[in-house]
Amino acid sequence: MRRLSVVLMVVAVLAVGCSSSKKSSSATTSPSGASGSSAAVQLAAQDFSFSPNTIQATAGQAVKVTITNKGSVEHNFSITSLHVSKDVEKGGTETVTFTATQSGALEFFCKYHVDSNGMKGTITVT
Repeated sequence: MRRLSVVLMVVAVLAVGCSSSKKSSSATTSPSGASGSSAAVQLAAQDFSFSPNTIQATAGQAVKVTITNKGSVEHNFSITSLHVSKDVEKGGTETVTFTATQSGALEFFCKYHVDSNGMKGTITVT
């Protein structure tokens, strides 16, 4: 009986120590990085919306946006004023990099679903 208790205790300790904890998917809306350097943002496209749907950026800073399509249809990431447009296949991941040179608000959107489903967001450049 004592041997069984010891074995169960060892298994329990190993299970806790070896388990992989999955972080919650709270996306960062502010790119990391100093002014003048590049910054990175993770963006999910799913169910005709972006998460997050607001991004903070610094004027003059390159912003690298990685878009993961978690939806069941093809999506797109576009910023008209910066001539950015990238299709993202369902289940796929794509990356775009842009630099906003002036402060203000920029709209990003999915060119396939912005009209029918309002799939868009805002980049606030300071």
